[in-house]
Amino acid sequence: MSHIDPFNELLAGKRQPPAQPQVRTAMQGTIQDVYDTTATFVLDDYGKDHRFGPAPFSDNGSFPQSGDICLVVFSGSGVDKPWIVGWARPS
Repeated sequence: MSHIDPFNELLAGKRQPPAQPQVRTAMQGTIQDVYDTTATFVLDDYGKDHRFGPAPFSDNGSFPQSGDICLVVFSGSGVDKPWIVGWARPS
């Protein structure tokens, strides 16, 4: 009996894809560029070559700056409709 990994099982038709997309709704990233009401960012889990945004950021009395660590929430499916809900200077 040979071992077939889950990906090959899916390709061979022996496994069904998940019924619901498997997406985390909050992720950590780094602010790249900041505009008046939006910012671009990269996500730690996706690597520094894939930029997201521009996305709106919460109005907490201060503006994010390039290089800030940020928390991003996605309100759409997958990585659709990002919202930057918090940020801080890296320590």
